[in-house]
Amino acid sequence: MTAIVAYLFIIIVLNFVPVFGQFNLPRLEKVVIQISNYSMIAYGVSMTLFFFDFKFIGLYTSTIIGLTFILTNLVFFGLIRNTGKKLLRVAILTLIFPISLYILFVSQPISRFKINDSYTIEVLTGGFLSCGQIIDITENRYLIFEKKVHDESSLCLREITKIETVKFDGKHGEFLIYHNGKVHSENPYRYKAEIMDIK
Repeated sequence: MTAIVAYLFIIIVLNFVPVFGQFNLPRLEKVVIQISNYSMIAYGVSMTLFFFDFKFIGLYTSTIIGLTFILTNLVFFGLIRNTGKKLLRVAILTLIFPISLYILFVSQPISRFKINDSYTIEVLTGGFLSCGQIIDITENRYLIFEKKVHDESSLCLREITKIETVKFDGKHGEFLIYHNGKVHSENPYRYKAEIMDIK
């Protein structure tokens, strides 16, 4: 409850800045609005892809898009004069931001290991209730996208430092996962994966 009150307080304070600051910088406002709009579009595309197990290629691309979306809109709150259109946008974004922050800080990419020219295995931070890190296998699609074709969140392996491919044929894979050995005694852990998205 305290976190919700603090969050709403920050949003309200930011939107009062233009009232007391007496800003009258139309060119700056125009630039801020344009950047904010572009970041919203990019974030909307990124989230749409996310729900279909797609993402832009690159380990931190989605993280950068999410951070840009949040930061540019916080600047928008603090610089743009309050109008009915702005307040409607603020109300919508106030509901979206908590979801964005959750996605941004949970299941963040830590490292990735190449399987072959088309497939990559990634290590991500676990969620709040996860006992270890998450393993994803992604496949390159359409030059600029990656499609998640396998995920595993129940291994309870922590501080994964390296993943070696023993064998992989596009349908099944076997890997050696090196970790800190605190939760699971087998190190490296031999992990077998089955690809769930076979074309």
